[in-house]
Amino acid sequence: MQDVRGKGLLIGLELESQELGYQVAAGLFRRHLLVAGTLLNAKTLRIEPALNIPRAVVDHVLEALDDTLQEVAGSESLETEAAAHQAADSRLGAAAV
Repeated sequence: MQDVRGKGLLIGLELESQELGYQVAAGLFRRHLLVAGTLLNAKTLRIEPALNIPRAVVDHVLEALDDTLQEVAGSESLETEAAAHQAADSRLGAAAV
């Protein structure tokens, strides 16, 4: 996450890329939370709760966000590891030829 900003309860979570924004939004949607990207891209997610949001719901949103960010970070590290293995395999294959 690059930045968190907002005014009142309107919160913007700026992520590193649009793809990451889509992944986080999809993860939150699977956890029954609806967030939106900004007008121009999905890199910044908007959280727009009602003014009378109960504390229990705030806690649920924070837990869901934490779970989603951990899930996305885990999938990114798996993708990075898989790419590293592919690169190593291709280098070994090229050396064998």
